[in-house]
Order: sequence, then structure tokens, then C-alpha cells
Amino acid sequence: SEESTEVVSTLANYIVKRSEYDANYIDEKTEAIQDAFIIALDYTPRPSFSIDDLLEDLESAAVDLLACISLDENSRQQDGTKCSPNLAKM
Repeated sequence: SEESTEVVSTLANYIVKRSEYDANYIDEKTEAIQDAFIIALDYTPRPSFSIDDLLEDLESAAVDLLACISLDENSRQQDGTKCSPNLAKM
């Protein structure tokens, strides 16, 4: 009937408009969250470090480790301190 067609058409239009509203609402909320996140990142301090310094520290630690696991009872770390523990003394 004509009335049924009109009801179905009205419901279809409502569904389209509701879908558009929902998509827009989600988009706006997502954008607001993204903006807040970006602002938070802008105010978050980032530690500065140098890859060269990191590698130098790693190399230094490796040299000390190798000295302390050697079989030389008199081995010392780079700064001259005795290894503690010293594998050779175990």
C-alpha cells in the first residue's frame, strides 16, 4: 500500500541520516582525541641521547665484562678497580 511505502521510505531516510550523524559524531570524537594526544605529546619532554654515546657506553661495559670474566686473577676494569666478582678467583 501507499502508506507502507511511505513508512518504509521514511525509515530508509532516517537510517541514512542516522548513519551520516553517527559517522560524523565518531569522526569528531576521534579527531578530538587525536588533537588531545598530539597536544600531550607536544608537552611531553623527550630525553635526548646520542647513539654514539650509547655505543661508547656499551663498548666500555663490554670491555669491563671481558676483563672480569677472564682467567687472569689480576684483571682490572678500565678505571683500574679490581673486578668484583672475578671469575678467575672463583
